[in-house]
Amino acid sequence: MITIGKRRFAKDQKEAVYAVLKAGGTADGLYHVKDRGITFYLLDGTPFAFLVANEGQNQFFVSVGKTADGRVFYSRSTTLADEERLGLEGLGYGKRQDLAAEIWEANKKA
Repeated sequence: MITIGKRRFAKDQKEAVYAVLKAGGTADGLYHVKDRGITFYLLDGTPFAFLVANEGQNQFFVSVGKTADGRVFYSRSTTLADEERLGLEGLGYGKRQDLAAEIWEANKKA
């Protein structure tokens, strides 16, 4: 489970259901680790954010969307709505980068 502020993201549907069944537990979305970052999804499977983790660069968050024909696109930054979904509201740019680096180090593929 990845926790960002008050938001919790499960690695799969099984972990999300388990979180809900625990007393007071919840899952706000899902995540999937890729070679160069982590995609965050709503519980219905819609991607909305990506933690960019290109080798040799800082880690940071961007918004993600889908075109009408289903192709995924990545923005250059996050929207206010996606910052809220991720639990980033109130954090400055430097804190967000530090948080992204911590999350990536804890969850990157070996």
